[in-house]
Amino acid sequence: MSPIIGRFHFRASTHARSLAAAGLLLSVACRSSAPPPDPGQKKPQGPVRVELTPAAIAAAGIKSERVMLLPVDEALSLSGTIGYDENQVARIAPRIGGRVTRILADFGESVRSGQVLAEIDSPELGQALADWRKSRSVFTVRQRDFERAQRLLEGKAIAQGEFLSREGEFLIAKAEMESNDSHLHLLGLSHEDVARLTGNEEIHSTFPLRSPIAGKVVDRQINPGEVVEPSKPLFTVGDLTNLWLLARVYEKDLRRLRVGQGVDVLCDALPGESFVGKVDDIGDQVDQDSRTIRVRALLKNPDGKLKPGMFAQARVVVGTDTPAPVVRASAIQEIDGIPTVFVEVAPGAFEPRRIERGRVGKTVVEIVSGLDPKSLVVWQGSLTLKAELLKSELGGDD
Repeated sequence: MSPIIGRFHFRASTHARSLAAAGLLLSVACRSSAPPPDPGQKKPQGPVRVELTPAAIAAAGIKSERVMLLPVDEALSLSGTIGYDENQVARIAPRIGGRVTRILADFGESVRSGQVLAEIDSPELGQALADWRKSRSVFTVRQRDFERAQRLLEGKAIAQGEFLSREGEFLIAKAEMESNDSHLHLLGLSHEDVARLTGNEEIHSTFPLRSPIAGKVVDRQINPGEVVEPSKPLFTVGDLTNLWLLARVYEKDLRRLRVGQGVDVLCDALPGESFVGKVDDIGDQVDQDSRTIRVRALLKNPDGKLKPGMFAQARVVVGTDTPAPVVRASAIQEIDGIPTVFVEVAPGAFEPRRIERGRVGKTVVEIVSGLDPKSLVVWQGSLTLKAELLKSELGGDD
């Protein structure tokens, strides 16, 4: 072999080996610059689906409907408590002191207006009745003397001065009797009570404590034999068919509230039930610390399920906007903290779609993005689809 050719071959071989080495280094560099594969990373797949048989769909009660175009109620959410309608509650206290002899009404008992709740033996009442009876007797005598003096004056058998003296005594006795009579009524006795307590020679000093309204006894603060003082509330009677929702609204939202607006009320103590009412009063003073204003709504409570003192969440409809794409609130599920609906893409096949919510109405929710207006959305049974989806994802990780 020629030396020239031999040298060329050597150099060519050396050059080839250099190129191969460079290529190898480049390959290694490229591989080292790419991130290492994540062993937990799932292989690329098509759209996630939940597929169910017709029998499974029927068992879960799954139902779908198209995205709707409806006006969305604009609403304010308020928190508050249930309270008595103070126009229909009575805190009943005696106007006279004494000792409780009988209790005639207990907790939860329905009472009518004027019904006796308890009886109180009162020496003060006995004295007042004795004074009334005495003044009535004096009045009867003075009236008889005055009428006789009138007849004598007509026959000129009595002087004018004597007649005027007897007339004065009669008027004084009448005023005294009327004063004692008024005193008994101020103590809470009716004409029938007075007649019953003074109907015979013996005066009874038992005071009947009556309810001024019809309703239920919701509180009782006395026991038999207890000595009570005037003006101390002993019973609370309330009509619970109407109650108040007492809440507060931020001053920035005040312009949206009006008396007469409808209110939907939910209570944690009564899940799944809602109660309706109307705003009937909006306060006039802003709380300087919370920057809120008191709001009151009148609630209907025909079955008596709402109880004063319950915490409540209220939704006040403050306006209705133009139609917008909406789905039923029951269609939306939270998956990984993101609102999601299930779209029926084929018979028995459902795909989750992440959405962006807008305004929340009473039964529907506005969809801002994430859905085609023609989508067939599951509104009943979506919780079952969520469970199936999560179960399939857990199975895919094994």
